[in-house]
Amino acid sequence: MVLSLSPGPAPIERGTFFQRNANMWRLTDDLWDNWEQLYDMFGRCGKWSAFVGTGAWPDCDMLPLGHIGTRTAAGGSEARMTRFTKEEQRSLMTLWSIFRSPLLFGGDLRKLDDWTHSLLSEPYLIDAHQNGRDPKEVYRKEDLVIWVSESDTRKYVACFNLADRPAGLPVAAREWLQSLGGELHEVWANRAVSVADAETAFIAPHGVALYISK
Repeated sequence: MVLSLSPGPAPIERGTFFQRNANMWRLTDDLWDNWEQLYDMFGRCGKWSAFVGTGAWPDCDMLPLGHIGTRTAAGGSEARMTRFTKEEQRSLMTLWSIFRSPLLFGGDLRKLDDWTHSLLSEPYLIDAHQNGRDPKEVYRKEDLVIWVSESDTRKYVACFNLADRPAGLPVAAREWLQSLGGELHEVWANRAVSVADAETAFIAPHGVALYISK
């Protein structure tokens, strides 16, 4: 049995209460497929990460991905695909997974497309979500954000660019990339990279680079 609470945006000052008395609790009002709401979730997750643990999961709300819009408050009666760009969808899935928010799909499974299926079934995200420990934001300056986590088998470093233009990694990213040791793997590009390669790469607007140790 799971106790899920939906108090609207849960007050952070009651965090210990939610952690002790519920399994999951909503951090926001209904989240839809618009960038402003997703941008806001980075701040909320940064504040709530200290309360993530076994049996206690702050809830970022459902994943508005794939075919959505049927009988919804935000979409009316219009059946449509998510309005998130592909970069934004990767960022959403990476943040939800590394933060360990409950992953509740908000689309129509009967019309699941290959792209959305690939997001939902990405094995490294599943590992971070199911087995990650101590997820936390370790860097934020303007619209560059870095999150880290680790499981029994690997470490994760997620570098987000929340700006409307491409951006390189901050100098501070070097420490976290080096902590992965040796050769890195960038999940979304599905390729091996060196720390030097990662440091000189650019991240697309609203996008993410997810590096793991191999």
